[in-house]
Amino acid sequence: GNLNREAFGNYFSACKYGKRTLEEQLEGLGYKSEKKEKRCGDTDYETPCTCEKEPNSVKKKYCELRKKNANKMTRGDAASMCARRSEEYSKEIGAEYYKDCMKEEGF
Repeated sequence: GNLNREAFGNYFSACKYGKRTLEEQLEGLGYKSEKKEKRCGDTDYETPCTCEKEPNSVKKKYCELRKKNANKMTRGDAASMCARRSEEYSKEIGAEYYKDCMKEEGF
């Protein structure tokens, strides 16, 4: 009744926005594909990426440091998250939990 005729052709599988690839269909069924991770320099150090393909140990160490810092929370984000989590506890325990949480996040 409310089928959008502009988005679909005569048959349901003829969607003009494209069909799902076999890989996407298998992932939907619970099969995981073994995608190769890209070099971190190619992804601006956002995970998932790998530093294993760097040519020497100095560049590998630099890559790992950049990767770690790229995924780090800001102080404000960490404070908000820790405050929300500490609200689940009594005032005294929540204060200690907040301190521990901030320390775990590197602040």
